[in-house]
Amino acid sequence: MARLIVEAQGTAATGASQGASDVDLATPGNSRGLPLVVSVTDVDGVPVSGLTLANFTADAKLVGPYGSGVEIQEPDGVGGGHDGFYYVRLIPTMYQGTRHTWVTGRYIFTVAVTRGGDHGQTVLAVLVD
Repeated sequence: MARLIVEAQGTAATGASQGASDVDLATPGNSRGLPLVVSVTDVDGVPVSGLTLANFTADAKLVGPYGSGVEIQEPDGVGGGHDGFYYVRLIPTMYQGTRHTWVTGRYIFTVAVTRGGDHGQTVLAVLVD
């Protein structure tokens, strides 16, 4: 079992892009995707490629008031990776058949990556406003 080095950054739509119909990003009141760029390397700094959705988990540890948890969008919520950089798309969870929406506030997410017995994790904050 070895350690994976995992780093992540994410963003929601802000400023002039909020509410624009052609901007497909998370804003308060919608359930569009919130993109993360996740870097995965081994302990020697070599990029880890070939990972799929099954290798990633994400969780919202802290959310804005009345906010919901998150999940990785399926089936195409994880992309890229040939160079160790993955595009991961988070969406609010569903409850009784209805998808929650983003609320205004700072979200604290965790991202964990496994590959066989190898494991790594990180934490990141994203402001949805």
